Amino acid sequence: MWVAANHRLYLDDLYRIVFLQPYQRIGKFLAEVLDWRLLHDYFHNNVIFKGFNGIGDILRNPVDLGLIDGIVNGVGKVIALLSGRSRGIQTGYVRTYAIALLFGVVLVIFLMIAPLLMNGA
Repeated sequence: MWVAANHRLYLDDLYRIVFLQPYQRIGKFLAEVLDWRLLHDYFHNNVIFKGFNGIGDILRNPVDLGLIDGIVNGVGKVIALLSGRSRGIQTGYVRTYAIALLFGVVLVIFLMIAPLLMNGA
């Protein structure tokens, strides 16, 4: 009787065997099998992964190839056109650069005097 009373009449052991262990096994099954393997993996693989890949496949041609590549290629063509036209300006002769500088100075002076001339001063 003393041993049984010392072990609380084995109620803790009985409670663990009858209630805790079965519910822990059920909880482990629900967490590992249903949640992780079935819902988690199925949801991530089929809904998120395949969904984003499907949206990416749909948007790849009009957005990526049409819009983004079109903008990048268009900027490249504009730069090539402008650089081809401005290449003739750079002759390498100092006299050409001096004339360009002179025209620039005259233009700046004109822009500074133009408002005075318009006001009648």
